[in-house]
Amino acid sequence: MVDLYGRAGQLQKAYEFVFQMPIPPNDVIWRTLLGACSIHVAGKWKDVAAVRRSMTDQRIKKTPGWSMIEVDKVMYTFMAGPKQDKIMEEAYEMLKDIILRLRVEGGYVPEIGSVLHDIDEEEKEDSVSTHSEKLAVAFGIARLCEGKTIRIVKNLRICRDCHVVMKLISQSNNWEWKFKDNSINIYYEEHAKESSDPPKNILMVPTISDVSTVEEWRSVARDIVQRVGKINWQATIVDWPGLGYSDRPKIDYNADIMEKFVVDFINAPDSPLRYSDEKDLVVFCGGHAATILLRAAKKGLVNPTAIAAVAPTWAGPLPIVFGRDSSMEARYGMLRGTLKAPGVGWIVYNMLVSNEKAIQSQYKSHVYANPENVTPDIVESRYALTKRKGARYAPAAFLTGLLDPVKSREEFLELFADLDGKLPVLVMSTEGCPKRSKAEMEALKGAKGVSKFVGVPGALLPQEEYPTMVAEELYQFLQENFEFSG
Repeated sequence: MVDLYGRAGQLQKAYEFVFQMPIPPNDVIWRTLLGACSIHVAGKWKDVAAVRRSMTDQRIKKTPGWSMIEVDKVMYTFMAGPKQDKIMEEAYEMLKDIILRLRVEGGYVPEIGSVLHDIDEEEKEDSVSTHSEKLAVAFGIARLCEGKTIRIVKNLRICRDCHVVMKLISQSNNWEWKFKDNSINIYYEEHAKESSDPPKNILMVPTISDVSTVEEWRSVARDIVQRVGKINWQATIVDWPGLGYSDRPKIDYNADIMEKFVVDFINAPDSPLRYSDEKDLVVFCGGHAATILLRAAKKGLVNPTAIAAVAPTWAGPLPIVFGRDSSMEARYGMLRGTLKAPGVGWIVYNMLVSNEKAIQSQYKSHVYANPENVTPDIVESRYALTKRKGARYAPAAFLTGLLDPVKSREEFLELFADLDGKLPVLVMSTEGCPKRSKAEMEALKGAKGVSKFVGVPGALLPQEEYPTMVAEELYQFLQENFEFSG
């Protein structure tokens, strides 16, 4: 009877019936009544004060909600409230991006019925948006590898809004790239701010390396899209096939395949950029990615309105050190075959790449300019990437030069020269990059087709090591070419 009254919305009759029953009400009866109350909320806020007084008189304190998550064998606890430290700041920043994306893509509207405060609608939305379980999930998404299970332990029952958000988050941000007989899941992220103005799009493409990931552009993307100007910018960051959080099938990776991928990502009818007009698309890319994009633009396969090449490179680690004569090419082929072989390939890959000491050494020697900026968290997250299924195939091609878009400095300079007068091109050189890579970047100073040449701190990954400085230069480039020019 309590359930029937509750379903009909007759809460007062249900309440009276409970006290008229010939037997004492048990927990099932009370849960049924409370469930009906949550559905047919009566909004008796005046009675809340009486309940609170009763709780105080009986010395009953409301248990604060907390949520825990394990990341890299460390337990992190989150509670709703102010940003107390860098961990909380990281969780809040990621959660802000997630909620905005869910609003735009998933039609998410906060469920504020569970907020137990008679406050403004906007305050209610803010209250539910920072529940501890949301913060824990956001932190897990920021720190854990794509595809890894996120487990949250919490001391209270999850609210309806958090339940909805968890379901929407579980719909992963993947795009299916069809290449020959393969369907490859490509991971991407979108960063934007709420605005009524239609946005212009920035595609951010990571460098190509064994530890390549969208994370290297994340801070720059968040910085730029939040800036206030004449134009509302939004950013999409995409991982390469075989690298980062994208699928890593065993295919014969080469520069042509990588070029086809980025061309398809920009042009395909089902691409995440499908709503972008090429007239509104700017591309920021680092390392080899810059040269691949320039090559595609030279061929007319993509037509962005501007390109920023951040620490551009064109030669893989072994070719830039040992050259490309026939004897070395044969050795590269042997090493590549060994790395791709079953069994022994993993052993060699683990010795050369997939170990924390090698990654730390790599970052301190040429990826970052300041060794003190190489934190244990960075090393651990990149190490986890190297342990993904199929992780060694694309890096084997990169290491031995198969992903090099050109074969000489002359070809490298020609890519820029061919775009002269067609679109603005920014080159961002770094002060602390390795000697040989530095020489290739400096060759672009004053080169034909380079609209602007700037120097920033850093080595091969300035966008990750010094994101604020890189974002400032990139935003100034955007203003000069799209805002100040009208």
